[in-house]
Amino acid sequence: MSTSYGDRLPQKAVDFLHFNNRNRKNSAIFLVTADPDGFPHVALLSPYQVVTGSDHELYLAVHKGTRSQQFLHMHMKGTLILQLQPAVEYLKISVHEASGWDSRNDEILYRAVPTEVLEDYSDKAPFISELLFDQKNIYERYRAGFEETAAYIISHQSS
Repeated sequence: MSTSYGDRLPQKAVDFLHFNNRNRKNSAIFLVTADPDGFPHVALLSPYQVVTGSDHELYLAVHKGTRSQQFLHMHMKGTLILQLQPAVEYLKISVHEASGWDSRNDEILYRAVPTEVLEDYSDKAPFISELLFDQKNIYERYRAGFEETAAYIISHQSS
C-alpha cells in the first residue's frame, strides 16, 4: 500500500537528489512516460540527470531525440521511480523545458513539478537491493552534465 506525501518530495528524496549532494550514487532512476498508443515507456536515468534544489521541483536532463525525450515532450508529464531503500518513491510530475538552458548540450533540461508523491514500503518485505549501473566508462561525462545542471539551478533560484 502506498503512502501519499502530497505534492512535496520527502526529505530523503531531496537529500538524495539535491545539487549540494556531490556524491552521486549510481542508482538507476526510472522515468515512465507513455508512447503514442498509451503504453508505458521506461527510460533509465541516473542521479546525475535528476537534480533538485527544493522539495517542490526537480530538473531532468534527457538526451535529445530519444524516444524517452519525445514521449516526455509529447505529454509533458511522467512518473519518476526512485529506489530509496527500504522503500520506493513514485513521483508523478508535470514538466516544461527549462528556460535559458544552453542548447549546445546534447540533453534537454526539463523543470519538473511533482503533482503527487507516493511511497511504497513494507515492513514485512522491505527492499534490500536496487538496480545499480557501472559508471566507470561514463563518470566524467555524467559528472560534467550534473555540474552544468547544478549551476543552472543555482543561477535560477532567485528568478
